This record gives sequence, C-alpha cells and structure tokens, in this order.
Amino acid sequence: MKNQLEQTQSILYLGYIFLVILGIVNETLFYGQFDINILEYADILDVLLSPISRLTSNKVLMIISLLTVLGVIFIPRQLGKLKNKPWFIKLFNIKNPEENLETKLLSVLTVSSVIFFLGFFVGTGLGKGERLQKRMNEKTIEYNDKVLFLDGQTLNVEIVGKNSSYIFYVLEGEDNIQISPINGTVKTLTIQP
Repeated sequence: MKNQLEQTQSILYLGYIFLVILGIVNETLFYGQFDINILEYADILDVLLSPISRLTSNKVLMIISLLTVLGVIFIPRQLGKLKNKPWFIKLFNIKNPEENLETKLLSVLTVSSVIFFLGFFVGTGLGKGERLQKRMNEKTIEYNDKVLFLDGQTLNVEIVGKNSSYIFYVLEGEDNIQISPINGTVKTLTIQP
C-alpha cells in the first residue's frame, strides 16, 4: 500500500512536469504559426500555470481531466481489491492473481493519460492556430473585443491570447497579430464571450 502511494505520488509529480512541457508545446505550436516566439513574451509563472489554465478553460475538459487524474489514483487500488474474486479473474483472464495487478493497472492508466493529454495539447495548439489563420485569411473575424489604453485610445480587436505581461490581438483590417504590454499601457480589456 505504501509503495503504491509513493508510486502514485511520483507519477503525479512527473505528470505535472509533463503538463508544463505540454503547455509550452501548446503555446509554441499556436503562436509559432504566426511567427511569434511565445517564450520571449512569457515569464516563469505563465509557463507554470499554462497547462492548468488550458485544462480549466472549459468545464467539460476540466471534469475529464479531474476524472483522469482520480482514475489513475483510485482505480488500480480498487480493482486490486477484487483480484482474488472468481468473477474478476474470469472477466480479465488473470493467470496469476497473486501478481501485482495494481502496478500493472497504474502503468496502463498512466500511459493512457499521457496519450490523452499529449493529443489534447498538441491538437489544440495546432487546431486553434489553423482556425485563427483561416479566419484572418478569409476576413471573417468578428472584432467584438475592446482594448482601452491609458492614453484614452480604444481599439476594436479580436483578442487571441494574453499572459501576465502581454496581450495578443488582431486589429480590425490587419492581417497579423499585434502585441502590447499590459502594464503601463492597457487600462481595460473588454472581452466578449
């Protein structure tokens, strides 16, 4: 039991590092399509929080992510309690019920989770960038967002991203992404859902 807990903790630590790397990959794939090196505009807090921000940006995705993590933690332990039941042995065709079933289940769930999160972060990075590029090329962007600068200037824009220091947006009539520092420049942002 203690070994199982230590193994689960190690997987969660490594999992968070893996998510941070995937967050960097996601942002790099998205902004890279517009020739923006996002790491030049990000600070360490943006990098550490980007995967959490991405996973909590949608309620359904947040629930799926939470269930995935809880599944990796609890399913092997619960199924391990059933390994000596005759119906369980028959259902999963277990040859030796004494083998460490929990460790095998933890490995399978971990690999499945890695594949899920890898596909999600790479897919959304590429997909969001391609959709934005297509909307820019076809001139179908709706400029519903507003940026009010400290000098009083207000711009109608499509905000495509922001972090703790910068805002990334497309100006009405422009074909590229503009970048403005937030501190000392922007007074308010009005973002339409």
